[in-house]
Amino acid sequence: MSIQIDINKCIDCGQCLDICPGGLIVRKEHIDVENSENCWGCCSCLKVCPTQAIYMFLAPSIGGRGAFLTFKRQDSTIHWEVHFPNRQARTIQVDALKANSY
Repeated sequence: MSIQIDINKCIDCGQCLDICPGGLIVRKEHIDVENSENCWGCCSCLKVCPTQAIYMFLAPSIGGRGAFLTFKRQDSTIHWEVHFPNRQARTIQVDALKANSY
């Protein structure tokens, strides 16, 4: 998996720099990803980004085939949105307060 940062949406807040456990996000001319192929897929940067500027490409091995994932939180609802190459999207909503209930 690899992540990308949309510099048009990024407000340069630096939260992703602080949260990335692999240290893959760096600040140069703007916030960018170094060695994105080393991304662990933890999604921490997606979750902390206030402007949804970060998205993750889904690997073909998990059915990605060119799709990418975005994250949005509204109150206690988490919206994982999968964007497909044919411009269709699918949203998976999770109640964050019940997310760890099995």
